[in-house]
Amino acid sequence: MFSGVGCGIIINGEAYRGAQGYAGEVSVYNYKEQDDFNCKVGNSCFLKRWELDMGIVEDTRSMLSKDKSKADKFLKITSSNMNNIDLKSVFIAARAGDEVANIALVNAAKRLGIKIASLVNLLNPQAVIIGGGFEEAGDAFLNKVNATVKEWSFREATDDLKIVYSNLRENAVALGAASLVMQKMFAQLW
Repeated sequence: MFSGVGCGIIINGEAYRGAQGYAGEVSVYNYKEQDDFNCKVGNSCFLKRWELDMGIVEDTRSMLSKDKSKADKFLKITSSNMNNIDLKSVFIAARAGDEVANIALVNAAKRLGIKIASLVNLLNPQAVIIGGGFEEAGDAFLNKVNATVKEWSFREATDDLKIVYSNLRENAVALGAASLVMQKMFAQLW
């Protein structure tokens, strides 16, 4: 995975990797022209490359820098400072009802939902599984992703679509990589 946010594709019970093994990238990126293809945080530019936290930390810092009282509340809840805000602290603040954290998560859920919607329209999957630690974002995040996908996808493509959190949590990527190695090893034995 090179984009920071990608997807695993399972076709007929098999991991689909593409001709060169890079299937699942859901963004475009040209390091020479990245400034010309810049999306402001909060805009729904679903083709642009994302960081692993989907811009949530940057979005949170930006909002906190504009309002000292909200910043003080957030930093107190999370026992952090402006320099060490991370995704987990945003999740903690959101669970505590922090307004800034919840806005940042809603914005990220919308952006993720739009990106998923483009894949739903293209691939018409049976299920979309969200992992990478975002399980900690809670039900409100998942519900917003679901609602956004339904708003941006063709209705027929979402009639039976399930969007759920991974049960594997942050271990999903490592376990997926290990399973590919095992699959390759057993394929050589047969």
